[in-house]
Amino acid sequence: MTTKNLFTNFVDKTLLFLVSGFLSIAVAGFFVRDTAIIIVVGITAALAITALVGLYQNKKLSSCDSKLIKTCMVQFYLKEDSFALDTVFSALKVRYKNAALVGNYVVINRIAVCPYLKPKPLSVENFCSIYKDAPKDINRIIVLTANSASPETKNFIASLELKPFVYISKPTQTYLLLKHLHSLPKTEFKPKPARRTIRLFFAEALSPPAARRYLMTAILLVGSSFFMPASIYFLVVGSLCVVLSVLAALDVGGKIK
Repeated sequence: MTTKNLFTNFVDKTLLFLVSGFLSIAVAGFFVRDTAIIIVVGITAALAITALVGLYQNKKLSSCDSKLIKTCMVQFYLKEDSFALDTVFSALKVRYKNAALVGNYVVINRIAVCPYLKPKPLSVENFCSIYKDAPKDINRIIVLTANSASPETKNFIASLELKPFVYISKPTQTYLLLKHLHSLPKTEFKPKPARRTIRLFFAEALSPPAARRYLMTAILLVGSSFFMPASIYFLVVGSLCVVLSVLAALDVGGKIK
């Protein structure tokens, strides 16, 4: 996550905490006269709402990352084996000038990296084939995978005292390495343009970018409720805006699409 995204996320969480807490205090004030209880209710509600939204967004982000990883790995599935090797070698060569191609490995400082970017998990048979072709005089073998290793392969490796040491990467680690090295392959898939429909309207209305607008509206309404005679109406609409903000932050619109 970039610094800009971190700052935006911090601002959104702060606004959600302040507005939900402020609104909870205002609502609690209609039923309780004890100031201490009102403050505790407000802070507790604000923390609970902010935490729940944060947990859901993290889960959503993981799901989103999973889709990005799959989209990235599909590029390797559709091309020749040499594409994966060339991509990893070119990426590592920029960072490590002494990187060299040795068979199906990229060797750097006695570490051999083998890209096995296939749609199926790494099998015992494939692992044995990779291992026997490893360069000589190396300390470690790193196998980059697009679908990790099968349970049988993991058990097989664990049952042996392999020298050199072997590490099997997970798809997320492979993706992050390529991303860090600015070597993610360009996707060749173009999504179809969405038609403007009522369903799409609600999907956009309950998408994360709309959350901040609902929060700002809630701030204005709740703040105005202290100066208007019919304050209950401002609180009701403000509460509705907070609910819409939470739904948008949870990306309910993404499920409507």
